[in-house]
Amino acid sequence: MIMQGSPISLGNTNANIPIATRPVIRGTQGMVSAGHYLTTMSAVRMLLSGGNAFDAAVAAGFTAAVLEPIAHYSLAAEGVFMLYHAGNRQLRALSGQGVAARKATVGAFKQKGYDKIPTGPGPDAGLSFTVPGVVDAFLLLLQDYGTKTVAETLAPAIEYAQRGFPMYPMMRDRLQNPGSLQQFTQFPPGPTEVLYQNGLPLPVGRIVVQKQLGEPMLKLVHAESEARGNRQAGIRAARDIFYRGELANTIVNCSERVGGLLGLDDLDSYHAQFEEPVEITFMG
Repeated sequence: MIMQGSPISLGNTNANIPIATRPVIRGTQGMVSAGHYLTTMSAVRMLLSGGNAFDAAVAAGFTAAVLEPIAHYSLAAEGVFMLYHAGNRQLRALSGQGVAARKATVGAFKQKGYDKIPTGPGPDAGLSFTVPGVVDAFLLLLQDYGTKTVAETLAPAIEYAQRGFPMYPMMRDRLQNPGSLQQFTQFPPGPTEVLYQNGLPLPVGRIVVQKQLGEPMLKLVHAESEARGNRQAGIRAARDIFYRGELANTIVNCSERVGGLLGLDDLDSYHAQFEEPVEITFMG
């Protein structure tokens, strides 16, 4: 954040910069920027242990699902990414955008009395559930561009889910939105018992432990460890348990319990994909 004011001199250098709330950070090996400092640290851990930028991005993404579910996304959500590979000068888009269920047709909604798809918050929001795309996107990125294993990139996220992290002001502010509590209450088992106390969000500084959220990530790691073959085989095994195995069944059962339309075939046929980003010249 840059504040208005006269430029100031930096120590023994000749550089002049505007007054800022944070010091200027410089480096030569890499840099990570994320929505939470622990998310950033998860990515830095990958870099310090020999991983590349794509390993760092995957670690940060899974960690953000634990630390920043209100600001960004969860494991059951979706995401779209842009990446650049310096080695081959390749710029690509990665779509982890979830698709609608096969049963979510215009006719099906009209038959239920809807003239538009309900998106919530509300008891019928389950009808708008899409296939969780972000997990497949991260695993595809790890498979094609990364060097680390699923276990390595998930380690920080699992640690913060099981051991906890301090509640911070922005997350607490988002949780105070009446719609958040309403939605969590309508779709049990929700995080009301984890993130709230007596109907109010946990105070800033209280340790937030989400052991149930850590369980599916541990299952991904276990599936990888049971796979026979190379790193690629382990990543595929982790993906299969989420989109075809035990976790897929859990997702579909939870969806059906709240009136959702997702089926096992929807998850089984889903695949995140790389796309060529649209380019255009402007004024030369």
